[in-house]
Amino acid sequence: MQHRRVWYPSLDHWGRTLPASQPVWLRALGIQEVMEPSLVHRPGGTPDYLMMHFYQPVEILTGSSHTRTRKVWPPHTFIIWPPNSEHFYGTREGPWCHSWVHMTGTAAAQIVEYSGLSLNSPVVLRNANLVERYVNALYDEVSLRDSPENVILQSLFNLWMFELRREREDSLQTQADMKTQRMIAARRYIEENLAGDIALRLLADVAGLSVGHFSAEFRAFFGASPIDYVLNLRLQQAAYLLQDQQLSIGQVANRTGFTDAFYFSKQFKRRYGVTPTQYRHS
Repeated sequence: MQHRRVWYPSLDHWGRTLPASQPVWLRALGIQEVMEPSLVHRPGGTPDYLMMHFYQPVEILTGSSHTRTRKVWPPHTFIIWPPNSEHFYGTREGPWCHSWVHMTGTAAAQIVEYSGLSLNSPVVLRNANLVERYVNALYDEVSLRDSPENVILQSLFNLWMFELRREREDSLQTQADMKTQRMIAARRYIEENLAGDIALRLLADVAGLSVGHFSAEFRAFFGASPIDYVLNLRLQQAAYLLQDQQLSIGQVANRTGFTDAFYFSKQFKRRYGVTPTQYRHS
C-alpha cells in the first residue's frame, strides 16, 4: 500500500499568496495515510471543506451541541465536514488508515452545495474506488505538473462530488429494492400458507430480519401489522369461499387458517357486521 501526502497550506505553486476569490483551492490532501492508535479532535475544525475516507472502523462525533453522537463506524466510511465545524475521529484500538482532502474556494463551496451531499453526516461507501480515483487524480495534477491547472482541479472536484452523490443515491435505491423484495417474500409466504400456522418469528426469518425490525418494516410497507394483515387476508378469503354452498362453515374456517370456529365467527362478524352464516344467506 502506498502512502503519499502533499500539502499546500497558504501559497500557490509559485509561492504567491492566493487571492480570496480563487475558485478552487486545494489546500492539502493525504492518500492512505496511516495513523498510530489515536483520536483527532479539532473543536473549531478548519476553514475549509474536509473530505475524509476511513479504511478501518473508527469513532466519529457528529451532530450539533444538542444532538451529539459518538459511535464506531465501519470500514469505508466517508464524511464531509463543512468549514469551521468540529472534527472528532480515529480509534485507540490500533493503527488506522485514511485518505483526505482539504478544499476551499468560491467554486468549491458551490460544488459541494449543488451536489446535495449531506455535511457532517457519515456514509458507508459501496465503491471505495470513488475516493481513491479522484484523490489520486488531484494529487497528480498538483504534484506532477509545474503549473497545475485550476480548471482541471475544479473539474475533478466537481466530478468527484457528483459521483459520490450518484453512488449514495444508488445505494439508497438498492436498500429500497431490498426492502421491497423482503416484504414481497413475506407476503408470498402468507398467501401460500394461509391455511397453516403463520408465526411472526417464521415471517421474520423469511424476510431475514429480527422480529422487531420485521414488524416495523412490514407495518411501514403495508400499513398494518403482520398479525392484522394475516387476519384481514384470511377474512377476505373466507368471504370468497362462503359463496361456495358446497363448503360448510367449518370447512371455510379450516381452509383460511381458523382452527376455532367460534373465533372465526367472532372475527368475521367484527369485520363484516354479520356472522358467516348470515353473510352466506345474504
